[in-house]
Amino acid sequence: LLLCLSLRFCNWWYHDKHIDFDWKHIFWLPYKVARDTDLQSFQYQVLNRYIACKNNLFKWGKEQNSNCPMCNKIDTIEHLLFTCTDTKKFWNEFNTWWFESMNFAIKLSIVDIIFGIQNDMNDKLIDVLNFCILFAKYYIYKCRYKDTKSNINSYKMILKERVEMERYIATMTDTLVAFMQHWGRLCEL
Repeated sequence: LLLCLSLRFCNWWYHDKHIDFDWKHIFWLPYKVARDTDLQSFQYQVLNRYIACKNNLFKWGKEQNSNCPMCNKIDTIEHLLFTCTDTKKFWNEFNTWWFESMNFAIKLSIVDIIFGIQNDMNDKLIDVLNFCILFAKYYIYKCRYKDTKSNINSYKMILKERVEMERYIATMTDTLVAFMQHWGRLCEL
């Protein structure tokens, strides 16, 4: 149902990026890697280009201008989540943190960040990375909403709290073994 509702928005992304996307994978990814409905809903809004960035708010008559409060450039979804200088700094720190934590080098592109990373082999580490990317996008969005700069240390602290909460839920639902097999690497951070 979600895929059907969103297909009309797929052409916007396709036109912008000229990439042949696997839309079924893209729309199901947040449900695969996150139980939190706020994260799932946020990703749905991103994919449908319905996120409240300044450019959209300006178009909707809710803002006086469409400029980013951090760098004064047009604040599109892509700008908010990737091209803003503040956000680029965050993603560079994220790439470094990921390598230091997981011993796995990455250099995330705008496509990786907006849509997630394809995981045809069902690699658990890629699932963890996709969760961390989704959680980071939501964190960046919340920071911008509060007019604060995103930083990797604050993100890591909030991520750690989230993982501890998920671990507690797994303990209470007697699914800790499965949780640790899949998400254990995050618990070590």
